[in-house]
Amino acid sequence: ENGELKVQSADAGSADGAITWNEKLKMTVGGDFKIGAPTGIGVTVSSSGNIDAIGIVTCASLSSAGAVSGTTGTFSGDVSIADKIVHTGDTDTAIRFPTADTIQFETGGSVRTHIHSNGRFRVGCTAQPSATVGGFQLDMGSYPGSLRLSQGGGTSGTDGAGITVYGGQNGTGIGAAAATGAVLNLVNTNNTDNNQTSVDFSNSNSLSIAKVIGKNDSHSNRTGSLIFSTSNSAAPTEKMRITGDGMVLMGTTTEGHSSADDLTIATSGNTGITLRSGTSSAGNIYFSDATSGSGEYIGYISYSHSTNALSFGAGDGTEKAQIDSSGRVLIGSSSNRTINSHAPRLQIQGTDYSSSTVSIINNANDGNGAYLFFAKQRS
Repeated sequence: ENGELKVQSADAGSADGAITWNEKLKMTVGGDFKIGAPTGIGVTVSSSGNIDAIGIVTCASLSSAGAVSGTTGTFSGDVSIADKIVHTGDTDTAIRFPTADTIQFETGGSVRTHIHSNGRFRVGCTAQPSATVGGFQLDMGSYPGSLRLSQGGGTSGTDGAGITVYGGQNGTGIGAAAATGAVLNLVNTNNTDNNQTSVDFSNSNSLSIAKVIGKNDSHSNRTGSLIFSTSNSAAPTEKMRITGDGMVLMGTTTEGHSSADDLTIATSGNTGITLRSGTSSAGNIYFSDATSGSGEYIGYISYSHSTNALSFGAGDGTEKAQIDSSGRVLIGSSSNRTINSHAPRLQIQGTDYSSSTVSIINNANDGNGAYLFFAKQRS
């Protein structure tokens, strides 16, 4: 018919004179073979070698030297690909198999995710992140338990790198799980007492210059210390420790006297504490036995930079003695008084004889009495 060869079949049950013919196979003038109805489901084999199937194609094995196209596909076995799966119309986005035992995901023509043959999972790089190689790496294969993140700027880098952990809790108890929004948890699974976990800070040569160490004093008793180490031209050494009892030890691992062991400072030379205040302010040490009222400052030592005077308070939180800027010792008053045109170096002032009395007593048995000498010497 019209130069085409057709193979047709009659519907089942057709009576003579009322036969309905259905097309099953046709060879066109152009040499194409079409199997199935003229429209809808069918297979076309063109003279140029293309196969067009409308429906499901099931085959035990399929090998193609050219492109295979379709809308959907179901495979019950393996699909072998030499190198990559490319996104249609977006050829720089692909899933690749660049070498044996390696998977790589690319967007914009650049590697975004790389799974190495040894199990290392990398994002933004194909080599291990370092000072000069930017990217992220998680070791879960041959080298489990290690994570690297690098900006990759090297010794002249100008951008930082960071890790942010978000969480949300509404509790207010310090250390309570219900109050902890975000947690960085370091665990030493070995149960040997006195082992540690740490946060290390390193220089451009990857050498540690400072550490914050969590020391497991006792795993079974859940006792630990926090140690701070810094370096001075060598590996970091301990400079301060907070013990499990809450004592702070600086320059030593041995606490001081049991009545004064909350803070111990030790060096091999002169040792001290400096309080630096504003030029018109005061430096203070307060002694307290309460959390409110005058009990918070019932005793104190205070140095006023505006008057350059050192004051001592006791009993009720008020000043009881002072050494003024001229070195005079004033007891019972903060104002120096002049007597017969003289400003005494020691002044004791009170409102009655008992608060204005000075006593000098020698308590030794059978000893001489106490002496008060008045002298003048020339040399």
